[in-house]
Amino acid sequence: LTKTMLSELDAAICVSHINKENLTLRSAIDPRKIYVISNAVNTSNFTPNPGLRYPLNKINIVILSRLTYRKGLDLIVNIIPRL
Repeated sequence: LTKTMLSELDAAICVSHINKENLTLRSAIDPRKIYVISNAVNTSNFTPNPGLRYPLNKINIVILSRLTYRKGLDLIVNIIPRL
């Protein structure tokens, strides 16, 4: 059913090349119809000011994500104490 429904698409947008590959394999959509627009911060438009960091000499880690295993939050929990 999913393959049939998705075969009618004019185009699809994925957030990564891996996502595109998975969609291509699972839905039989022509990969030329799938475009990748990455979730990212354009550092030429956004550059944080280190002078505004508070408290000084500390690392702030911000994660915007769903709380699901596949997002790798378990890895972050293990890495943070080492920082």
